[in-house]
Amino acid sequence: MADECDQAQATEALHVQAALSCIACRSHEDQEWANGRVVCLDCGEPIPGARLRILPTACRCVACQEEADGDA
Repeated sequence: MADECDQAQATEALHVQAALSCIACRSHEDQEWANGRVVCLDCGEPIPGARLRILPTACRCVACQEEADGDA
């Protein structure tokens, strides 16, 4: 159980950090769209729905956001 809790806390922390660091993308107008989906500004891949539910104005996928933050 502790491992699941630790993983959940780490995931939550990642999403909170992404939300705080994505200052340039404060609205849906800042997002790029392709084929009806929001795509990452850096790699062009679709941003997963789970990420967009947590951070609706996300402009990067988790991997690219980590790299942009210098955490990769």
